[in-house]
This record gives sequence, C-alpha cells and structure tokens, in this order.
Amino acid sequence: MRTVFALLFALVITGCAHSGKRMDAETLSLIVPGSTTKEQMIQMFGNPLSQAYGTEGKLSAVWFYVQVGPFGAGMKQQNLAVLFDQSGRVERYSLADNVNEEPITHALPTPAPASTSAPSQPLGEQAYKNEQVRQLMQKNLPYDEYQRQYKSIMGQ
Repeated sequence: MRTVFALLFALVITGCAHSGKRMDAETLSLIVPGSTTKEQMIQMFGNPLSQAYGTEGKLSAVWFYVQVGPFGAGMKQQNLAVLFDQSGRVERYSLADNVNEEPITHALPTPAPASTSAPSQPLGEQAYKNEQVRQLMQKNLPYDEYQRQYKSIMGQ
C-alpha cells in the first residue's frame, strides 16, 4: 500500500510544471518608472521572452510566467509588458495576471514627456497583443495549445 501511495504522490508531483519567474506584488513594487533599468528588470525577472524596438527607439519587452497543474489542469499565467524609454529606463508597464487570488494590474502613467509627440505605433501594437494574451489566459487551454497560440500572437 505504501508503494502505491508513493507512486501516486510522485506522479502528481512530477505532473506539475512551470516556466519563467513568478511575479509577486513585492517585486513589482520595485519597478519605478523613470528609474528602473532594463538590467535591473533582468535581475528581477530573468531574460524577457520577447523584445522589439519601436519607431521612436523605445524598447518593448515581455516577461512571462506559466504554471500548469497535474495532467495539464489549472494553468495559471502572468504576462508583464514593459516599455523602456530611449535611455533604457522603464517608462511604463502592465501585468496581465491570473495567478494571484486578487489579480495585480498595473498601468502606470508615463513620466512627464520631454516632447508632446503622439505615442509610437509599436505601443498600440503591444497593447493589442496584451489584450489578446489576456483573452487567451481566460481560455484555460492545455499548455501546448496555449504556447502555440501565444507564439502566434507574439509573431514568433
């Protein structure tokens, strides 16, 4: 009987998987627009899943965390999208999250701009991608299907 219980326990434990680093409120509170650098973001969350430069020379980066329960059940995900200014500091960020009991959603305003130019096209594209990922997160798909759809959204 002990052997059966031990095998079942091992099966349940090994059936769980995660990718990326979980983003908690304490770590997110360390992100300060106008101050936090890309290097500091990498120290906190590891390398981003994707990066792209916009027409204004601003970098958009996305960090991702996914946790899948036993046998593909109970998938939880976080998607942190960050826009850096030309000097490599965080300009703004947002988090799509279904991991925490009370979802953390941050959309911080841009610090007072030096010029009054209109937002760059990639920011609109990134916001669109973020919305698509948010909707994808609500579907609770199996991990492989989620990854396929996520890569399609992100253009990978």
